Amino acid sequence: KKYWAKAQKELGTKKIQLELISSDTSTTQQTDEYVANQIKKNLPGVTVKINAQPWANYLKLNNSNKFDLAFSGWLPDYQDPMTYLDMWTTGNPQNSGLYNNKSFDKLIADAKATTDASKRWTDMQQAEKVMLNDQAIAPLFQQGYTWAQKPYVHNLYYPSYGPNDDYLDAYITKH
Repeated sequence: KKYWAKAQKELGTKKIQLELISSDTSTTQQTDEYVANQIKKNLPGVTVKINAQPWANYLKLNNSNKFDLAFSGWLPDYQDPMTYLDMWTTGNPQNSGLYNNKSFDKLIADAKATTDASKRWTDMQQAEKVMLNDQAIAPLFQQGYTWAQKPYVHNLYYPSYGPNDDYLDAYITKH
């Protein structure tokens, strides 16, 4: 609210409209509407136009870096915080918001270069604090699933990273 008040003075306006791009799934539609309503409620004078597109069109818009707000997600492809962190470094192709912070970049580079696990962890924590303080992204939720499994099904795994299901060692016993 403080920055919105400051922006109103600097821009000489009381109202602006932002465009939020996203894909056109039912989950993103609900999230888009929630975010738009929260912005309108908490920042009087700011409205959000939702631009939901089929996935291919959304990717084109997102990769063009020409948007006000974008709703997107990331699933970890390996079990380490770096799967999320280094994508926000300057020049990274996944950094569609064009976030740029030299301190953040240095912390990530230091974390990648060290063999000291404790220093690496501290560097990653500090980098995350820098990025969140800058509000480069606004994490909204973490996806999760529940499932039921028959007792005669063994070694069927649902990892928290990578593929959704792992049937490699799965087997069924007589029942």
